[in-house]
Amino acid sequence: MDNYTDFEIECFDYLERLRQSGVTNMFGASPYLQRRFDISHREASNILSKWMKNYEELIELRKWKDEDMSLTIEDIMTSIPIVVNGWEGTEI
Repeated sequence: MDNYTDFEIECFDYLERLRQSGVTNMFGASPYLQRRFDISHREASNILSKWMKNYEELIELRKWKDEDMSLTIEDIMTSIPIVVNGWEGTEI
């Protein structure tokens, strides 16, 4: 079993809620992590990759199948990356 930091667990739980919401394809989830946790693209990509590689283990560890972890509309709206004329960021 991999060792996970508290921050990673928080991100993994968020990613699972995002997955369950169906708002985005999970391969495009890095910008959501960046905005939600105010982290760099590299850090978001690393966390997303770790979540994907360890998903089966995380399901068992976190008991995601037993919980409704859907995001609220407020969670989604505060996490949507802003894209304007090809520029992506968290503020216009």
